[in-house]
Amino acid sequence: MLLLGCAERPEPAAAPSPAAREAFAARVLATRDQAHRQAATRLAEAPPVVWPAPVSTATGGKRIDLRGVPDHIHTLERQPDGTWRSFCRDPRQVPTGSGR
Repeated sequence: MLLLGCAERPEPAAAPSPAAREAFAARVLATRDQAHRQAATRLAEAPPVVWPAPVSTATGGKRIDLRGVPDHIHTLERQPDGTWRSFCRDPRQVPTGSGR
């Protein structure tokens, strides 16, 4: 029982060659580019969403009622005073790389 910890340990794996790393990076970039093209195609084919008109609030802001509009992203925006405000935005205006 005591000898179980004394067994020969496998040698650490060798680092991949530079050519293997470059081939892997090329596959990753090709997959990323393909995903971006597919997303752009789906977005171009999607029918435009008609958004409700904004309504002025008593504090001078604008409110857009997005209840019933399926294609929007609900987020929080940090305000200059450090508080957080609820905000909804169109996914077509979200920078690339953001989750949906």
